[in-house]
Amino acid sequence: MDIIPKTLKKQISISKKDKEDEDKERYSRLETIHGWKQGVVKNSTALIGGVGAIGNEVAKNLALIGCGKILLVDKEIIELSNLTRSIMFRQRDIGRSKVEVVAEQIKEVNPDVKVATFHGNIASLGLGVLRRMDLIFCDFDSRLPRIILNDACIRVKKPWIDAGLNDVNVLRGAVTVFDVPAGACYACSLSSEMVKEILEKGTGRGVICAEIERESEKRGFVPSTPMMASLIGALQVQEGLKILMNNEEITPLLNKIIHIDTQDHKMEVFTRRRNPKCLIHQIRSPIPEKDIIEVKEFNSNSTTIGELLEKVKKDLGKKARISLWYDLVISASCPNCKKTEKVYQSPYVFIEHQSCSHCGTPQEIAKSVSELDENVDFLNLTLTQGGLRQLDILEAVIDDGKKSISKFYELTGDEMEVMNFE
Repeated sequence: MDIIPKTLKKQISISKKDKEDEDKERYSRLETIHGWKQGVVKNSTALIGGVGAIGNEVAKNLALIGCGKILLVDKEIIELSNLTRSIMFRQRDIGRSKVEVVAEQIKEVNPDVKVATFHGNIASLGLGVLRRMDLIFCDFDSRLPRIILNDACIRVKKPWIDAGLNDVNVLRGAVTVFDVPAGACYACSLSSEMVKEILEKGTGRGVICAEIERESEKRGFVPSTPMMASLIGALQVQEGLKILMNNEEITPLLNKIIHIDTQDHKMEVFTRRRNPKCLIHQIRSPIPEKDIIEVKEFNSNSTTIGELLEKVKKDLGKKARISLWYDLVISASCPNCKKTEKVYQSPYVFIEHQSCSHCGTPQEIAKSVSELDENVDFLNLTLTQGGLRQLDILEAVIDDGKKSISKFYELTGDEMEVMNFE
């Protein structure tokens, strides 16, 4: 039985036709560009890490060209000083989260674009999120988020586009496309001593260094102008489009860095070469896509760590365990009041929220674990309560006496909540 009235059917048909005509007109000038593929742009998903001055420009440009979905990631709120460099912020927005305001502005620029926001640390995003991205833009103003993003992109085998302004001369900036893991990674350009320091002062497994984060926070900002932010943001999106279009006639900036010097009127391109001694390349390898098991029945807010372990053991054997990408901080102690608290946080989150709840003194890690097995005393906690990331990809391992066997489980049940594009 047809329950839709004929008049309503006609209205729906007309509305659909009007929308098609509107889209055709909106993107008509772009469609005249040789090699332009609006359908590819419309069906793409992009992540912008850091939505300050440059991130504003990237978001604006992606919205203008009709990028289908954009995920905004930033932990900061808007301050008065942001208004001189960020096109999407207004004085009335002071005190609001940057991602919330940019999301609203994107919809104003182009209602076709669907947007999702993550107000938090980039390190708290599960690998499954990055796995679903077509384009990944990095616009943070400190080193640690870049190291974290680089580490994650190697695992999911995703190139990422970095951009930054010179913190000494505001008339200079640069854009790099890291084609990891095949090409050079962010750590390849760092000295071996610096990478060792990062690893040793962190957990020893993950790429984390509290001292580096605090040093960045001391400065609190990178000097910039709206002109340079606009220029560098435009180049960054341009390189992203080259990757997206996959046109043989247009070569992306893969494994290269372009330096823009508006003081001396120079633009130079240099090749980034993979460092054969890079420690990150030595300890990190991509997760084979074919080996990822999507677990749709598990949700981080309701599934317990014990239930996850039970599935892993059922699949691999009774001695199976979950090997974490980072050392999970279980408890922290205060050097001042000597009190110890349970925290269940990744080290990245712990850095930001490590003050003692009793006296406010920065806490120290008292206990951490790098694996989850039947011996941990928090099996009854949900994955979220236990400090695991939503939509993450977890490695399950078992030793058969001769070698280790691994399987990778994605917490796909989190997808609808995390990838909530509107």
